[in-house]
Amino acid sequence: MDIKSLLESNHTRKDAIAIKDYITSNPSAISDLMALFFSDSIQLSQRSSWALLFIGLESPWIIKPYLSKMVDLLPTANHDAQIRNTIRIFEEIEIPEDLEGPLFEHCFNYLMDHKRPTAIRAFSLHVLEKIAHRHPELKHELIEEITLQKDHGTVGFKNRAKKVLKRLKS
Repeated sequence: MDIKSLLESNHTRKDAIAIKDYITSNPSAISDLMALFFSDSIQLSQRSSWALLFIGLESPWIIKPYLSKMVDLLPTANHDAQIRNTIRIFEEIEIPEDLEGPLFEHCFNYLMDHKRPTAIRAFSLHVLEKIAHRHPELKHELIEEITLQKDHGTVGFKNRAKKVLKRLKS
């Protein structure tokens, strides 16, 4: 499969799933997708991130060697899709201990940034909660910030913030 050509010509869920199916059957092909994800092309990095999300949710072991680089990319990502899909993956996978610090910092910054898309802020809430459960010393600061932020966002964000706060306080 020529992943680059497919992503240049199409951007559909069906195509992203086809790429996911191809890579889960041929794990060595992940390097081709990751090259596109980390590329300077806004279009290719955006489109590849959707397929990457599906791979990360279904077969996280395939992307494990790239997790550190994905976290490093967050502050300089050239499209919100890279951020959104990366954080969404970390919502579902076990976060490696060495990535907890930088990931907590990035997600905390996204939570405070009202200009960020709701999905990025909402997914960040759950990642922050996961890390705080492993590091209880972070809970107080996180509870304070979520309390400040919970009224700044969409109904969906407010609902998620309320649920996360409840779990953190219990």
